[in-house]
Amino acid sequence: MEDKLNLMVVPWRDVTVESLGFAARSDYVEWFWLPVLGPSATWLLRRIDWGFEEFPEGYLLDA
Repeated sequence: MEDKLNLMVVPWRDVTVESLGFAARSDYVEWFWLPVLGPSATWLLRRIDWGFEEFPEGYLLDA
């Protein structure tokens, strides 16, 4: 039987960053972080952030 890999994703709350920073799905990420992180890492960042809309306390991400 094949073992299934999962990743438990939980938010790391920082009030200062949340009030002054940029959202993971903002245009800022497109312009400034995409060239640094690359498309795959940027997609993963946004996918993880998207999950918090439905599960704000965290969720299990299938690998």
